Amino acid sequence: MSKIKEITVDDVKSTINTLGNIFDKEDLELYNKIIENSGLKSFTTPSKFNSMISFSWRKFTKQLLKDKVSKSSDVIFIYQHFDFIHRYLKDLFSKHEGGSCSADKSRKIINSLVDFFITGNEIEFDYGDKSAYDLPRIILTNHDDIYKYYKALFSLYMGYPDVYLEKLSEILEEKCQKK
Repeated sequence: MSKIKEITVDDVKSTINTLGNIFDKEDLELYNKIIENSGLKSFTTPSKFNSMISFSWRKFTKQLLKDKVSKSSDVIFIYQHFDFIHRYLKDLFSKHEGGSCSADKSRKIINSLVDFFITGNEIEFDYGDKSAYDLPRIILTNHDDIYKYYKALFSLYMGYPDVYLEKLSEILEEKCQKK
């Protein structure tokens, strides 16, 4: 017998309203409206939670990003999945360039990708400034490598790990050749 508790729309609203000390009143009203319009009655499984809450929130943020940031599906993906991309990049830099500044390098890559997808200007770093702490020095140092790694991460997220594993293997091979 399942011990999963049924969570109702009133439970969700109650939780939102307890966050009053964290969010502005306008934010709380917006979140409540999103829940009211989600069709949520209750949920007891991860898939129903995804359908009722996560999906509604993703639709909202996708439209917001389309209207205010960019219509580029890549830009929208990066904004909506920043944590996913950042974790993989940060881990990659930590392992192959050392932990120092790995988060800064990750954010630099992510921001550069967004700029590329919005402007079309290829990613170029100024390696003349030896004190630039946020530039990758060993891996993902040029536009093609960054773009291909991003597309590989995208494929991994979409459930196709082979492309990611292939790109990761290339990065490791290139790093070994540079030593």
